[in-house]
Amino acid sequence: MRTTYAKPSAPSLNTHIVNMFPIVETFDVRKIHVMPMRQIALRECREEDRVFAWEVRRQALREYVAAIWGWDEGAQREKFKQRFTPSGHQIIVVDGMDAGLLQVVDEGDHLVVGKIELLPEFQRKGVGTVLMNRILGEAQVRRIPVRLQVLRTNTPARSLYERLGFTVSGETETHFQMEKTFAASTA
Repeated sequence: MRTTYAKPSAPSLNTHIVNMFPIVETFDVRKIHVMPMRQIALRECREEDRVFAWEVRRQALREYVAAIWGWDEGAQREKFKQRFTPSGHQIIVVDGMDAGLLQVVDEGDHLVVGKIELLPEFQRKGVGTVLMNRILGEAQVRRIPVRLQVLRTNTPARSLYERLGFTVSGETETHFQMEKTFAASTA
């Protein structure tokens, strides 16, 4: 059985609560993993979130960082302390629980996803897809590209970005730079 659903209009990045649901035009309902409805909220990251932000980074990226550079817990923690500032980051909250960290920078002529990191128990459950679709919706309305980079070793994240229409626009020894563009308006 095939069921068709219309895509909802994309809300602004300023929309802080989104309902999680598959955003597809047509799908075979027998092949969909049904997830309970979830509330996803974003709140500003504060100084008191610093310990949580470190834990998210450690749990979300340790495997991928270790595969490239190795993982020295003390060195990584010190590097995080020196570089991380709460301003410009948002805490991802799923069903009332802090679940991850998001950073989107509006450069005017493009958006940069600087960070989308989730604790393992929230990964591969559609949370990242919903958030990325909101970001892409804003960019589509404004007809500006979205750019990001992903560690070469983080195959699940790269697969997500490719499913969402991102293409590799550059490479370094450790990262793929990716971009999704939208056609400029001819009006």
